[in-house]
Amino acid sequence: MKESELLQRHTYFDYGDVNEKMDQRRMCFDQVSRHRFQLFSFIAVSIASLVLTIYHIKANPKLVIPEYSEELLKRTNMFSQIRRKLFAWDRIKNECLSGALKGNLRYQIKDSCIDGREKAVKIAKKRLAVTVTSGAYARYRKSKGNNSAPLKLYRLAPKIFNEVPDNFLEQYENPCWRHKGSHVYCLPYFYVIGMPKCGSSDLFDKLTSHPQIIRPKWKEPGFWNKLHYIRQPHDLGVYMEYFKDFREAIQTSKRKLITGDGTVASMWSLFDVQFLKDGVGFGLPDVLKAIQPEAKFFIILRDPVERLFSDYHYFGDFRRTPEDFHRKVLIALQEFHKCKQRLNDDLACIGVERIWSKDCIARVSLGLYSVLLREWFKVFPANQFFVIDLAVWESDCVGVMTRAYQFLALDPIPEDELKVICAKRTVLSGKRTKITMGNETRHLLNCLYRPYQQDLRAFLSTHSLDERNLV
Repeated sequence: MKESELLQRHTYFDYGDVNEKMDQRRMCFDQVSRHRFQLFSFIAVSIASLVLTIYHIKANPKLVIPEYSEELLKRTNMFSQIRRKLFAWDRIKNECLSGALKGNLRYQIKDSCIDGREKAVKIAKKRLAVTVTSGAYARYRKSKGNNSAPLKLYRLAPKIFNEVPDNFLEQYENPCWRHKGSHVYCLPYFYVIGMPKCGSSDLFDKLTSHPQIIRPKWKEPGFWNKLHYIRQPHDLGVYMEYFKDFREAIQTSKRKLITGDGTVASMWSLFDVQFLKDGVGFGLPDVLKAIQPEAKFFIILRDPVERLFSDYHYFGDFRRTPEDFHRKVLIALQEFHKCKQRLNDDLACIGVERIWSKDCIARVSLGLYSVLLREWFKVFPANQFFVIDLAVWESDCVGVMTRAYQFLALDPIPEDELKVICAKRTVLSGKRTKITMGNETRHLLNCLYRPYQQDLRAFLSTHSLDERNLV
């Protein structure tokens, strides 16, 4: 072989070795660069997380009301770590619902039954969580000082927290203040918060028959319900217009006057936000406690089976039959069962039927009274509640009203006048045709509600509610 060819081949192989070594060094350099980038990114993210954590701690005081801070902190930690399971749902399901739930979703709900408003509410509540900027909350904290609410609670009703002051006018029983230095705004002195179809309208009418109670323009303004937390614009002035007659009366009267709100949906509204990302640990009782800690509450209850049947007669269409009621009960039980399997929490599943139109489903979950009362009694002391059994209310209206007026610290009314007040009865059912509940449906509902009713009796007995509060 010629020398030139050997030199050429030798040169070729030399260049190949050099190229291979350069490729290896380049790959090594790329790996080092990639590792450096990952390391620097990790350090940057860690520093940013630390800064945000420090800011979050400083921006979220633990106090809503000084004497109530430990309980709020305890509830927040509890909701973030565990799901409550008050009852053995599997046992209830096996004993009561095994036949009803056999063959999952045997009854399909029509698409036309979906309540678009409820879907819009859920979307709006999620949007609300991101509309509260850190700057708005910082301004609120600066104006309120140590009495400011935590950010998660503030997000539930930012405009209410901004507009309602910490101190009220001492000359009025209701929490009143001067709005922008001129008009007097007043929140209700008492609330009838539950339950629907338990005689709440009759109770509210009789309460407002006392000469010292000025009736609002409408029994149920619904201001504190979930819809008003996301309604745009959220104007407190609109709510105050319901109490215009009261505001005018207290300007001239020298005697004690009060007014109230009879929105019974308040008992169970705004609890589902506890299980949204930005609302864990707080509900409507916490909002009212932070704004109006001395509020008083009336709760009237009845047999949950009869409540549900009355609810069906009131909201159902005019083609009511025992078979239709049974079918809607089964649909509601299936939805409640699905919710329990997913969340394993009674409170989170109360009101699960709201995504459907009222004439397509029965609101079975509203009969879990003890679950709701526990949430309200965690926030407010027992002496701020007046719990009424509808059966006692109907048999001893005069005695109940006497104790109710004492509970509100009003002047007593002569027994003859009380009898006249009790003789008037508010009926909302109209001319709708009543049907008879089937035995199978009644047995199913009794079996479902039995452990909750037992828990209700045990819960009320442990809170030492005397005859003034529990009648």
